[in-house]
Amino acid sequence: MACAVESFSFKDFKFPSEAGERPESFFNSLPYRIWEHKTDYSDTISQVIADWKAVTGKDVSHTVGIQSSGLPVFLASDCPPHILPRFVRFGYIVLCWDDATDALDSATHERIQLDLRAALLSEVKLGRRNRCEFEINELYIQSLVDLLNGADAFDAVFRRSFDFFDTGLQAQTVPALHTVTWEAYKAHRIKTVGSGVLSRLVPAINGFYVSDKELDSVSHMTEIGDLITGLTNDFHSFHKEFNEHFLAGTLDMMHNGMAVLMSNYGYDEQEAGNVLKQEVLAAEARLMAEYENWNSSESPKTDALRRYMFNSILTYGGVSYWQSATTRYQQTDLTATAADRAQLVGRGYDGKRRLPGYPPPAMAMTMKTNGHTESDSSSEASHKRTSAVAPLAREIVVPFEKAPAAEIVLAPWEYIRSLPGKKTLGRLIDCLQCWLTLPEDSTNIIGEVSRMLFDAALMLDDIQDGSRLRRGRPAAHAVFGQPQTLNSATYLYVKGSRLVKKLKHSNECADVFIEYLVMVDNKTGGFFRLVLRLLEVESESEPNPELMHLFTLLGRYYQIRDDYLNLASEEYTAKKGFCEDLSEGKFSFPLIHLLQNIANPEPIRGILFRRDNATDLSVEMKQFVLDEMKKAGSLTHTEAVLNGLFDAMLEILDNLEANIGPNKKLRIFLLWLKL
Repeated sequence: MACAVESFSFKDFKFPSEAGERPESFFNSLPYRIWEHKTDYSDTISQVIADWKAVTGKDVSHTVGIQSSGLPVFLASDCPPHILPRFVRFGYIVLCWDDATDALDSATHERIQLDLRAALLSEVKLGRRNRCEFEINELYIQSLVDLLNGADAFDAVFRRSFDFFDTGLQAQTVPALHTVTWEAYKAHRIKTVGSGVLSRLVPAINGFYVSDKELDSVSHMTEIGDLITGLTNDFHSFHKEFNEHFLAGTLDMMHNGMAVLMSNYGYDEQEAGNVLKQEVLAAEARLMAEYENWNSSESPKTDALRRYMFNSILTYGGVSYWQSATTRYQQTDLTATAADRAQLVGRGYDGKRRLPGYPPPAMAMTMKTNGHTESDSSSEASHKRTSAVAPLAREIVVPFEKAPAAEIVLAPWEYIRSLPGKKTLGRLIDCLQCWLTLPEDSTNIIGEVSRMLFDAALMLDDIQDGSRLRRGRPAAHAVFGQPQTLNSATYLYVKGSRLVKKLKHSNECADVFIEYLVMVDNKTGGFFRLVLRLLEVESESEPNPELMHLFTLLGRYYQIRDDYLNLASEEYTAKKGFCEDLSEGKFSFPLIHLLQNIANPEPIRGILFRRDNATDLSVEMKQFVLDEMKKAGSLTHTEAVLNGLFDAMLEILDNLEANIGPNKKLRIFLLWLKL
């Protein structure tokens, strides 16, 4: 579709400045499109309502609102007319699904979420899916498949979208309301909005392509847009969401910015609403400033990216407008009253937590002691202590403090922990919980010990291999030096052995720990078996040979997969460098195949193993070796081996589930690993 860059100006679009156009609750400032499409989609929405009632027995017409058909148009205002009905259907099924799952208890919510994630992953990775346990998930997935069948390169779009689907679905499991800070809530809210999915779907539906790299380049703007959408939704949907959680008795599971401000910062409903609106308006001003700077900069931008970003701004503005107008959030028959909502105020507030940049809540004025707040009293005491030494440099007279030895030795580990990663071991432990039930304390200890050992091995590997990068960032020894990094890794082994002694079956677990240290060179497979053995011992479960075999295959799969991705994945290259295994002279699975199947392996051996250790392989040399692998079919062979291993793992999992019960978390974990 042609795209005239010079036309990307907001002058032709309505700004929310004319009072006559504003719904009473509208407060946003972003531009939006006034859509004059003549097609009526009420029949499509009525069909969604009927289908939903058929599988749930519930009439959702009062919460969906047939007259609310503008939402999909705001989300994809350039959507081709022949696809728009499918987009409308998908959008409203998602709304129904969100309503149905929002106020559930955490266990039921997790079951539905896992069921949907497993089915989506099977569709993406295997091209098929088992029927969902929950019929609402069947409606969800089928409407998505129907929508994407109208787009070019269906499989590619689905695959690109899945990570964002999965992240958004996982984010639907929320922490308890009383534990959440405002900044943590905003970071989490960005993930739950689902814009990452739309950013992949909408361009494909509209017939143009924006690469992942391009989308990443504007993520600093789209994340602000997601926050605007999420907080605006919190403002308009607050009464509806509170009513649902109030009736269900799940107020502490409420995921809404108004609830966070009222519960944890002590604001009443009006105060919280004012804070929320100020947060949104500040974010909108920031977004427009970022957009104008980006749009006028000389950084390269394709027409498709400019079109995408331009339409995104209009989408954020349009969805905000829709939320203020839709009957979905303007219901007048809610059971909960203002007095009921006031129960939220101060539930998680200790009188000390403050929101920077905003006045304290009225509640704080009542939490005084002898006419002074605690913070005032502590401030006065601090002033008295320090005034006597004002003429001196305060640093000279501070009390003696021991050097933070543990902090120093653990600094390389804390650095490694802070790097982005897949958290594979933690996810694996979580997967086994439904088969090997353990107290939370034991699970946490095993998770922490496993993480320590894994990270220690990473630090030592990077030193041994001379790796410069770890997960796209400088390796620990490049930041802290080899001596401190070695000390940190050694300390982790000692600390891990002490932690194991806190387990109920500490003696048996310590034996497993020692066995692990003996076989540490088995690397990934050793970690997986360690986790399984520790969990089996601590849960007093009989060893399961079939489960152990699954973990053995999983270790092999994980290592060979890593070897393959190091050579074949653009994402891996971006994080760790181009073909770093070749630079390290690592005998990876594809390299072994190449040396065994090439007519004359000596040139390859010479390039990789007979060079000065201080000399890195040039990009040209690595490309030569990679080309030879492709000619010899080494990468194709590796991929075939991985597919065979995966099929074997899935077969074992099927047998295990038939014998000891379903484990959707483990199935999701395996599907997530599949190439």
